[in-house]
Amino acid sequence: MKQRFLFLFLLFLLPVFVFGQRITVTGTVTSVMENNISLPGVTVMIKNTTQGTTADLNGQYRLEANASDTLVFSYVGMVTTEVPINAATSLPAG
Repeated sequence: MKQRFLFLFLLFLLPVFVFGQRITVTGTVTSVMENNISLPGVTVMIKNTTQGTTADLNGQYRLEANASDTLVFSYVGMVTTEVPINAATSLPAG
């Protein structure tokens, strides 16, 4: 009986480990309209949260997120773009 309980307990914990894994996502934000120049100061947010960061002077960002999250890129004068992570750790955003 104890073994069965332990097995069921571990089985129910499995989704917590699968869905709760955080990854480091990195990338460079560039402008497709302007010959792929880097865009410093772009806001990179995890959709439906308050977690985010800002791209550095080279347009690079680094953020901890879940593999199932979606990143939202926003910049003054540009269209806001949403990119699903889908377990990728380096995302194209331009």
